[in-house]
Amino acid sequence: QKVTVDASGVFYGKFIANENFVGDYQNLYASVTGEASENTYSAITSFDVKNYAKPTFDISVKVEKSEIFLGEKINATITATNNDGTPVAGQDISYGYTTNYYYETDKAVFNKNFNIGQWGGMCGGGFGVNDVFIDTIEEGAKKVKTGSDGKAVITIDTSEIEDKTTKTVTIGAFKVDSNGNKIFGADNTLARQGDINIFIRQRRSSYFTGEETSTQFYSESITGEKQANKEFSYEVTRTNYNSSTGKTTEETLLQGKTTTNNNGVGIVKQSLSLVAGSYDIRITGTDS
Repeated sequence: QKVTVDASGVFYGKFIANENFVGDYQNLYASVTGEASENTYSAITSFDVKNYAKPTFDISVKVEKSEIFLGEKINATITATNNDGTPVAGQDISYGYTTNYYYETDKAVFNKNFNIGQWGGMCGGGFGVNDVFIDTIEEGAKKVKTGSDGKAVITIDTSEIEDKTTKTVTIGAFKVDSNGNKIFGADNTLARQGDINIFIRQRRSSYFTGEETSTQFYSESITGEKQANKEFSYEVTRTNYNSSTGKTTEETLLQGKTTTNNNGVGIVKQSLSLVAGSYDIRITGTDS
């Protein structure tokens, strides 16, 4: 169809998605002829056309505790409810969990003790329930049957998690309804590695061979007490990749100990007589 461009350079058009719109991916082209007839300018955008069928029920997940320690068990309740409010009773619900690294920087304790812009997060970046990839939960999903009240209680053993850094654990539950919709519910809990936090300060990420590196860190308890005059261990490691097996192994190249000052701040200094490459510095401590 042809449309008129208004004084602001904007145009409007309308299409009705009918049987000619087949598939999820459609393209919309727009073009205009320039002052010279041989010059044509065009743009393209895309959109999906899908049939919508209203879900017949809803699923929610509620964890018992919002924070635990790694190694403890997470108890959660799955609730399935029909649109009219009646329970979805005696039905199999699939469930599983996924983990993600967690930043401590949103905690009030963290903000109280030092400038948030000067220190790195404790052990990686986290995200919320809406950012979870359901495929990671589906792969190893188990099933549980709802009771007469549409509820089912499940338990996740966090001792099975291999990486022992603090994690956000997202528990998801899902089931396909009669209209083919995959109904999904989820909730998060924080699984801590211990009762102290270690924050590594932002620093240089590139050095020359033989140059001294300086890594500064700060430690406090999860309730905000500075870990003053406390001994910590550090390691400089390298990850090696075996192309024939497709596996990676970690090699420790340097290790030592350092002690925090009265403010809970510690420094690791090392002269790196290493070949050019990428290395990690890991700082560890023992909690109560």
